[in-house]
Amino acid sequence: MKPREQPVAPVIQAVRENKGRSARLRLLARLWPQARNRIPFATGFLLAPVFIFLHEAAHFGAARALGFKATLQSGVTTIHYSHLPPPRADLVVTAAGPLLQVLIGGAGLLWLYRLRQTRRTEPATWRDWVATWCALNAGRWIGSPFRPDAVPTPDEVVLLRASGLPVALGLVLLAGVAASAVVATVRLHSPGSRLLPFAYGFVGGSAGMELWLHGLGPRLLP
Repeated sequence: MKPREQPVAPVIQAVRENKGRSARLRLLARLWPQARNRIPFATGFLLAPVFIFLHEAAHFGAARALGFKATLQSGVTTIHYSHLPPPRADLVVTAAGPLLQVLIGGAGLLWLYRLRQTRRTEPATWRDWVATWCALNAGRWIGSPFRPDAVPTPDEVVLLRASGLPVALGLVLLAGVAASAVVATVRLHSPGSRLLPFAYGFVGGSAGMELWLHGLGPRLLP
């Protein structure tokens, strides 16, 4: 004869429930990034759309300053030429976006160096990560030599063609300089906390770009 099961004592049941709740909390703690990883995620998420907007705003401002009509959109600036513009004017408009990013990147790297030169082993703060993302504007040019031919011609290619420098060589040199700037930026963070924070930052920046280019941006700047 099978013995009848005895009801679980209330104390034992409470212990089991607490153990189950603790296991779920531990799993959530593992999945949820620590504060040092939330900061790069949040700053990347917020600043990536800002840099895209500033790049296009520089094209727009240069065009308007030269007397051309222009339409500023979330991911592109359209210049409305009523007549064939002088070559130099067209190059100024084209160079405005990359030039602004060079200035932001250089200022960001200098700012980060001043913030971190005596704090190399300390965790990065919000200010450190804002300076980091400014410096990482240089990352735009690392993939330039591998850009597919099917996408619209980037500003750098137009400028290299106008300079007379071979486009392939110019893009490789540009990528090399950009990679050096990115490496210098990463090295200004403490050695033990680089991989995960930058990975979370990359995810946050990618999410921010997608939200801006395919969600919020087209609504604000259709």
